Amino acid sequence: MGLTREAYMKLLFATLLLLAASDVKAQDLWTAIRKGQVSEVKAQKDKDPMLIDSKTSSGMTPLHAAVASGNIEMTRLFLKWGVQVDDKNVHGWTALALAAPPIFPEMKGEYFGQLKPGPKVEPFALPMLASRHDRYISAVTFSPDGTEAYWPVVDLGDYSRWIVTSRMHEGSWTEPRTASFSSREYGDDVPCLSPSGNKLLFISGRPLGNGDATGKANIWGMDREGDDWSDPDPLSGAVNSSYNVHQRMSLDQENNLYFGGEGTDGHGSLDIYLSKYSHGEYQKPENLGPVINGSDGDYAPFISPDGSYLIFTKNLEDRWTIFIVFKDGNEFWTRPVDLKEHLEGLEGLDLSCAFVTRDGKHLIFFGEKDSRIAPYWTDISLIEKLRPRAARR
Repeated sequence: MGLTREAYMKLLFATLLLLAASDVKAQDLWTAIRKGQVSEVKAQKDKDPMLIDSKTSSGMTPLHAAVASGNIEMTRLFLKWGVQVDDKNVHGWTALALAAPPIFPEMKGEYFGQLKPGPKVEPFALPMLASRHDRYISAVTFSPDGTEAYWPVVDLGDYSRWIVTSRMHEGSWTEPRTASFSSREYGDDVPCLSPSGNKLLFISGRPLGNGDATGKANIWGMDREGDDWSDPDPLSGAVNSSYNVHQRMSLDQENNLYFGGEGTDGHGSLDIYLSKYSHGEYQKPENLGPVINGSDGDYAPFISPDGSYLIFTKNLEDRWTIFIVFKDGNEFWTRPVDLKEHLEGLEGLDLSCAFVTRDGKHLIFFGEKDSRIAPYWTDISLIEKLRPRAARR
């Protein structure tokens, strides 16, 4: 059986130690780099001078990591030791290039100024979402009017996670900044705007209060207050106390919540659940059942605003891809359809975290190969072609 998405994400995010070179002795060095412990880095190098030549699976050298984390003293140390400045990571970035001040590109118009696609799959907003610092990207969420966007980033220098935002001002998108509610400290992740744009949910490891310090990822929510947001509050215990939530979530027009998580009533390592919104509270989640949830894991759901179809990521032993189901005339889910089988130019890519833009015109998803992740998009003509006659509305 292949690696589940949950296991993969733990491997990717937990620590630089797990991404170190195959030589297990390098783990202490990478841990010291991640924690900014200059004296420990020196001690590890004295024990074994060859450790400074180790690399992560994404091609990051110790010098890459020091530069990306902004640790000047450690950067100078690796340069003094002769670590190569022209070694490239999998995205083609050298440590020297990472050290150069970034120049934010001018982007005008909807969807970060991207030329809107037709049925052909095209890369989406690489200058905005694909960082030279090798940050992991996943879900981006847009406001209903398309002038505001939120997405998570991960800095592979210290593996901190947080949420950034950009807005369209006088026709141009502003340089991304940390969202007012977010912090590197708590691993904030996967923001989700409601169809109305008046509610925003995200995952965070911040403490729930009452002495909680577990660091468990929970879903937090906020309501729109003018141009900003109310203080974040955790969702009800019916959701957060019983489920280990994972990856992006989705809200329909009634604010009903669809999310991927690990529960005691699951069909696999991850299942998709529905928590209905009633009287201002989220109710006990309902497993969407074996038509959707399989034995190898399902997650990252997107529900259409009217609830007529659901797109989600499914693990298939050695790969993951995106599926779609529709509600039939009797309000039952139809048989899942693998969207990748109907999309061209994606050979060798694992697909995940798909969603439809709030104007209902574009499908955006992420493709990954050899630890490289990039966003793609296409129009939604495929969805309408696949929608069965009984499910048309």
